[in-house]
Amino acid sequence: MDTRGRQRDLDMLRVLLHEHRDRYRTQLRLLNQPRQGGAGSTEQPALAELTWRRLDDVEHALHALDRGRYGRCTGCGADIRIDQLIRQPAASRCPGCSRREPEPGLRSRVYTAGDRPRRERTAAPETRRPDAGGR
Repeated sequence: MDTRGRQRDLDMLRVLLHEHRDRYRTQLRLLNQPRQGGAGSTEQPALAELTWRRLDDVEHALHALDRGRYGRCTGCGADIRIDQLIRQPAASRCPGCSRREPEPGLRSRVYTAGDRPRRERTAAPETRRPDAGGR
């Protein structure tokens, strides 16, 4: 891809990242969940914690974009594909380098062979099903 095309894609990604940041901030306001404790705080609802992590990823990506360091693999120096950056805004390694050595701090999603994203496995909250009798 030519340099102008890559820059245009990164500019569009910047707009998308700003939209995601605004959405995550709104979600947190609606959840009324200030950030609590450190990582692994059991008092904070799972949705709020996930939203905080994704907001962190988006803000990290925007900071790297502002500094001109976003979208380059820290392992081999190659451009990270735009579709990968859309799926994982905090990605700092291309899929090849990520398979050889996982990214430190990569939290939201994990890549597998073939670049197909898979959600991390997390414990599902307990849910109660209403009795069949409608009680």
